[in-house]
Order: sequence, then structure tokens, then C-alpha cells
Amino acid sequence: MYMVGGGCIRSISYALPFRIERGPLALLLLCLLIGALGCRRDGEAAQSGPPAPLVFDRERYDALLASIESTDESARTAVFLDRWESLLRVMAYCRVVVKPGFYRTQANLREGQQGEGIGDTVVRGDLLESLEVPKGQVFVIVGDCRGEVRLNESAGLHILGDLGARVTIEGDGEMVVGGDVGVGGTILSNRIGIVMIGGDLQGEVISTGMLQLWVLGSMSGSVQTGTPSTTVHVMGDMSGRLKPFQKPSPLTLDVHGYMSEAALNAILENPYTEVSASIGYSDIPVGIHFGGRIGALGEPVGEWVVHRQRSTGQ
Repeated sequence: MYMVGGGCIRSISYALPFRIERGPLALLLLCLLIGALGCRRDGEAAQSGPPAPLVFDRERYDALLASIESTDESARTAVFLDRWESLLRVMAYCRVVVKPGFYRTQANLREGQQGEGIGDTVVRGDLLESLEVPKGQVFVIVGDCRGEVRLNESAGLHILGDLGARVTIEGDGEMVVGGDVGVGGTILSNRIGIVMIGGDLQGEVISTGMLQLWVLGSMSGSVQTGTPSTTVHVMGDMSGRLKPFQKPSPLTLDVHGYMSEAALNAILENPYTEVSASIGYSDIPVGIHFGGRIGALGEPVGEWVVHRQRSTGQ
């Protein structure tokens, strides 16, 4: 971090290949220089956006998959595996930020299992039939999931392609979808669910218990939230719907992309006991806001911060 002060000006001036006399002009020149240093490093423009651990080049993977012939299964698998390696790094970051965060996957990594070996069982190609994952096991589907899957206690499921069917998480469990959860895709979590979606959430997530949900694309689908709490992270734009499954509970929402005031108000109309939200872009003015329903203590249940303002999601 650079600080502009008398001593700092002198120390930077001495390091320059030319001399800058002290005074208003020196201060102006040094401020411009510091700004340039902050914007460029080694001749490259600094990238704006989420922190480095959450960098996930989703568009590149989508383009690669779109360019592959439908019959070239080996090329498709190679892209799936490369995308999955990127997701594993994001999962490790999520575990640092929020516990328990993908504990079963991390346990396998700790035991030295790498690549496809992270799964106790690997299903190659698209899953078209029903499947049950035993207690404590991690299954990897190297393809799309179009068959119904049931996860038993402390089980994990990694779908390297898209999800177009129903997955039920019984007890505590975790799952990862490398691609999209399509309109026909549903994730039902019955106690504690930890879920990451590498693409878009267009389908539905239903939670009756605690839920940690990470969507690295955009969310246009719906989430029914359970108790005691739900945390939803959306790295892209948020136009989806959130509502309690049965009982009122707290909701934490973290949107890095665009979310309109109308989409936020639709959430605030639900009987949540508390709604805390951080929104990257919105048509709501920049700042900290309070509103929504009046709670039991006579105060609004909603509190949200908007970081940048723009009229649309484009």
C-alpha cells in the first residue's frame, strides 16, 4: 500500500531515475505515478473482479465444450477434468472462508487421492440410470447426470458435466456440479447440504436444513431455504427466487454480479427472520440500506449493501 506523505514522497523520489522537487507539482506527479503502479504490474493491466482464489474461467470451458464434436468423448472428458481441477481450488478456498465447506472432498485430498482418484467410485460417461451413493463414499460422474441420484449420510457427489435430473442428499452431504443445473435439474438437501455449481443455476435447490450454496455462474432458478440458516453465493448475476421451505429462518446472500431492486424486494417479502445481502451491481443506489418486513423486535429484517450502481445487468 502506498501512502502520500512528506516522508513517503521523499523516499519514492529518491528511487526514481529523475529528480522531483517537493511541492504541489511533486505531489501531483507522484499520485499519478502511484496510480499507474496500482493499475499495472510487469506491463500487464490489473484484473478487476473477485479475489484470485475465486477466479474460474467458466467462459473458456464453455467455449471449449461448444467446439468439440459430439462424438469426441475423449476431448470432452479432458475439458471436464481440467474444469474440475479448477473447481477443486475454489472448493479449497470456500472451506477456508466458511466451515465446514466440502469436508469430505478435502479429506480425500488429505489422504493423497488426486484426479479421478478423489472418488471412491468413478462413473465414466453420462449417467442415464438411477444411482445410490453409500454412506461416507464420494462418487464422480465424468459426464452429465440425467438419472436420479440418492446420497446417503456423509456422502459426496461430483458431476463433472451438467445436472438434468434430481439429486437427493440425505443427512450431511456435499455435491459439486461442474456445469449447469438445468431447468430439469433439482437438488434436495434434507439436513446439511454443501453445494457448488460451476455454471448457472436454472433449476431448483430445495433445502429443509442448513445450506451452503456456491453458484459460480448466474442464478435464474429458485432456492427454497431451510433451518437453521442458508448462505447463497452467486458470482454472476442474480435474478432467481429465494423463499423459506417451511419455517422462517435467516438468509445470507452474496452476489458479485447484478441484482435488481425488484429481485431483492421479492426476497424481502418472504417471512425471513433476517436477510443480510451484499450486491456487486444494482439499480439501487450505492450504500448501506435497511428495509423489508418489520421483525419481532420492531426493526426491519433486511440489511444490504450495494457496491456499484447501474441500470441493468448488461
